[in-house]
Amino acid sequence: MYRFSTGFAYFITKVVTRYAGLFERDLAAYGFTVPMYRVLAGLWEKGDQQLGELSAMTSVELSTLSRLIGAMKRNGIVSRARVESDERSIRLNLTAKGRALAPKLMAIATRYEDFAVQLLGDDQMAIVRRNLAKLYENLEQLEHSADGPLSPPRRPVQRGRTAHRNKRTA
Repeated sequence: MYRFSTGFAYFITKVVTRYAGLFERDLAAYGFTVPMYRVLAGLWEKGDQQLGELSAMTSVELSTLSRLIGAMKRNGIVSRARVESDERSIRLNLTAKGRALAPKLMAIATRYEDFAVQLLGDDQMAIVRRNLAKLYENLEQLEHSADGPLSPPRRPVQRGRTAHRNKRTA
């Protein structure tokens, strides 16, 4: 039988929550949050991205990402430029200030990651990364499969007089 406290998602969530909480304490000194760091690191790794590309890369929802980009632009970290061929699209890049800050924050991230995985060798970490990527692919396939998510369908919401009568008799 499935147990919440021994489930895979439980442990992944615990690790990510602990890592992010510790990392965010150091990021706060720079006026950053973990999602802001992911934007910075994503643009450092691959600049000149559109919002949708960066959202997919960083796992930050579009609406949240749009707000983060606005704040980071006001702080001089990110630049936005319209795409000449498509006036509705913008390209995102790090400014000089952002490019100067990225290595500092990435060094902090590296320190946390190195400490967290110190018991695992390089070969083991390669296996962990490969397996996590495969798990993510499995969930992507599930999301886009004909069956959709595995949860049972929700009961339809009743409206109007029938719903009122059913509440009285329930």
